[in-house]
Amino acid sequence: MIMIAALDDQQEWLKQEEEITRKHFGDEGCKFVAYHNVDRFLQDLEKGIWFDIYLLDVEMPDTNGIGVAREIKKKNYEAFIIYVTGYIEYAIEAFEVNAYRYIPKTMLKEKLALAYTSLEEKLSKREEGPYYAIELNSRMERIAQKDIYYFHKEKKYVVITQKDGISRVRASLDDVYRAMEETSFVRIDKGCIVNLRHIMKLEDRKVKMRNDVYLSVSQPQLINVKRRIAAYWRTTCQ
Repeated sequence: MIMIAALDDQQEWLKQEEEITRKHFGDEGCKFVAYHNVDRFLQDLEKGIWFDIYLLDVEMPDTNGIGVAREIKKKNYEAFIIYVTGYIEYAIEAFEVNAYRYIPKTMLKEKLALAYTSLEEKLSKREEGPYYAIELNSRMERIAQKDIYYFHKEKKYVVITQKDGISRVRASLDDVYRAMEETSFVRIDKGCIVNLRHIMKLEDRKVKMRNDVYLSVSQPQLINVKRRIAAYWRTTCQ
């Protein structure tokens, strides 16, 4: 069952979104939850009540959907975000949070069902993917590669920063890099490799990661990093 949440301060739009959603998936094919209160929405997010797809308005009283999307991506980075809004001028900002679609409210009936159709295959193919295994005398650990934010060299160790914390392995950076089956990793410096899926922004030769850490991009790597980020964002937003 596909889990879908909608956030809008206007009930009429929430009602339309629910009607389109239930018509597309059927009552048994999805769970649809409507929010008209941002605080309640964020409280549920903090509690771990997560959804596969989020329908967000951009402009709401006391907040905007871009900031809400950033909070979603910190907690639930695999979620798909669809903006349903009357404010076209926010479209460029939406790419900063890797929004999947940007639908004008005037085109809701035509475009939302099409977005759902394109997402169904992506959701059905979603799986945990490959792991990176650490095997030592004292411990064994398995880390989903998609959950790795970045890893860097620290003396004789590689420090792996991931969703659930930090792990260390005594190895070379290149050996760890070669072990990654995911294709979303890119070197930003001779001593640091990051996961493209967790980059939130690139500015002034620094990438902002999902955990709000800023990492420097070396000048020799800058062009390639920009190219890889642009290609990854284009692919994931199709």
